[in-house]
Amino acid sequence: MNQETNNKSTSKEVLDKIKKGELKKHSKLHFVFKGLIYGLGLVLVIVFSVSLGSFIVFSLRASGALFLPRFGFLGLRIFLSSFPWFLALIVFILVLLIGWLVKKSPVVYRKPLLYSVLVILILVLFGSLAFERTRFHTALFKKAQDHKLPLIGSAYRGCCSKPIKNTYIGEVTELAENGFRLKTRQGDFNVVFSKNTRFLSGRDIKVGDLLIVMGERQNGTILASGVRKIEDIDNLCLPHMNYKLPKRLMPL
Repeated sequence: MNQETNNKSTSKEVLDKIKKGELKKHSKLHFVFKGLIYGLGLVLVIVFSVSLGSFIVFSLRASGALFLPRFGFLGLRIFLSSFPWFLALIVFILVLLIGWLVKKSPVVYRKPLLYSVLVILILVLFGSLAFERTRFHTALFKKAQDHKLPLIGSAYRGCCSKPIKNTYIGEVTELAENGFRLKTRQGDFNVVFSKNTRFLSGRDIKVGDLLIVMGERQNGTILASGVRKIEDIDNLCLPHMNYKLPKRLMPL
């Protein structure tokens, strides 16, 4: 009974507003066109947010920062300091925009905006992670390195241009009793182990292995606090290498 009364009241209010000219009548074509505009805008924003999100993940993986949290608190601190927070803020703003566009849909307009944003944020995150695993960004990075990518080429070259503090990516060129020789873009270094060095992928290190090493540098020696082999070579752009890698380590 109450719902019927409310429906009549709502209908009366709408009719009164139409009579007063506060509401305008529109043709069916108007609403179809408006829906297409919102739909197209929604698709474009989703594509851009996933692309930008996957670029963030790619830049972290390419620079080696993505591996750092596994080294413990120190690695997590360096990871957070090197994270592209400005780009992440843009992605979050895009998620809010997606939420606003989705609210225009009659399917979800009754749902609280907070729930919609959380769901969209999760979907964009997983979409970004999945898209980053493709070879799309790797291919663009290679074109950017060859200066064959206009407009956004500088973004790809810049995402890996600055070495991360106390983090080194390189190839093992020589083994020693308590360490090894590492060839990186910054130069050749002697990496020394200690009893506190963490080996995330085992101590079985061979000449030719590609590693990420975290530790403080004293002149030409790195006191390793953590060492990890890099086996996922396909999606690593290897920005710190300015020499030709062995064929077995070259990205396809």
